[in-house]
Amino acid sequence: MNIFGIGIDVVEVERIASSMAEFGERFARKVFTEGERAYCESQKNPSIHYAARFAAKEAVAKAMGTGIGKDLAWLDMEIRRRPSGEPEVFLSGDGAKFAKENNIKEIKISLTHAQHYAAANAIVLVEEDKIILIPVKGSLKKLKGIVPAPDGAISLDDMTNAVEDEAAKRMLKLS
Repeated sequence: MNIFGIGIDVVEVERIASSMAEFGERFARKVFTEGERAYCESQKNPSIHYAARFAAKEAVAKAMGTGIGKDLAWLDMEIRRRPSGEPEVFLSGDGAKFAKENNIKEIKISLTHAQHYAAANAIVLVEEDKIILIPVKGSLKKLKGIVPAPDGAISLDDMTNAVEDEAAKRMLKLS
């Protein structure tokens, strides 16, 4: 597998607690799934757990290169706990669609929190040998083995190698 993107986020627990106090259920329902709300509310200090999940969603959005918006909404991500306690991300809606379209196979996350801060990081992994299409003189060419960055960018080395390979193929056809 190859890395599609990496994201990290740190949140002040008080900021999430203030939003919960000021906007209540409206804020909670906009950002957290029913399962997340149930889990956080069952904990001794719900705010710290909400903050960790908020940070995780921000980290995932950064790692996917989408931010929170059209391709990945707050409720498209659910931060769950496996029986072992390990956190995991479940995608739905447009987030799941984006992941499928971009060959995303796995998202690894890690959460941590202390009295005043919660933090999370995310690594998004894609399957190797993804085929992408690039414009070449008005047409699209398939290039194997190149995995673009979340914004669609391709490294100069990968592009150079692909173009050299394409040029070599064309030279062989001419001779």
